[in-house]
Amino acid sequence: MMMNEDLPEDLRKYLHNLERKIAQLEKDLKKESAGKVALRQSNKKLKKENEKLKKELARLQGSAPVLAGSDKTAEAGGVPTSKVFYRRNRQEGKKKPTGGQPGHPGHTRKKPTPNSPPIPITLDKCPECGTPLGRTRERRRTEANSDRYSAS
Repeated sequence: MMMNEDLPEDLRKYLHNLERKIAQLEKDLKKESAGKVALRQSNKKLKKENEKLKKELARLQGSAPVLAGSDKTAEAGGVPTSKVFYRRNRQEGKKKPTGGQPGHPGHTRKKPTPNSPPIPITLDKCPECGTPLGRTRERRRTEANSDRYSAS
């Protein structure tokens, strides 16, 4: 430290202020250095844990085919979903087409047998608007309520 007695009062105050600031900055620097060291140790510890977990994951993935075959056989074999190691990813754009297998015979519903015989109905005018039709047509219709199309 310099001799402060022969300096003017305002310079002594200024110098004292600077010395106080330097001391505070040195204290802050020590805190930051200690924090930096702690963060480096924590980072090193987390990296070790990450490597350990990666090895464990690789080991489990290697044993998955032995335990469950594949995800498809696990599902087909009745393995509960909580025990399946890998779930299949169903991607949005790659869905299977619907319908039967190509080359296989199709199955359709047989036509139902009518429960009443067809009733011949002749129309002279339109049942909706009443306009006369050009020529008389005969339409066959099976309907329980046939008074809508009455023959005129």
